[in-house]
Amino acid sequence: KIGHALHDLDDAFRDFTRSAKVADVFRSLSYTSPTPVQSMVMFKQSEFASEVSAHQDSAYIFTDPLSTLGFWVALEDACEEA
Repeated sequence: KIGHALHDLDDAFRDFTRSAKVADVFRSLSYTSPTPVQSMVMFKQSEFASEVSAHQDSAYIFTDPLSTLGFWVALEDACEEA
């Protein structure tokens, strides 16, 4: 993992995470004020097993009431075949 807080520190990430297109996705899920709070780049090379099992990041980014939602964005084309 590299680049924590890219949504604040990198122009391209800032523009994407705060874009109307991303906000519209969150609003469609009933989030009224979507705000990025965490971002990073994770390298997932197909040559190495790197599957992530189901988990909840809310233990690390706690809100009361629970109100966080995470999503992944592929930075390259991907396929199911390794």
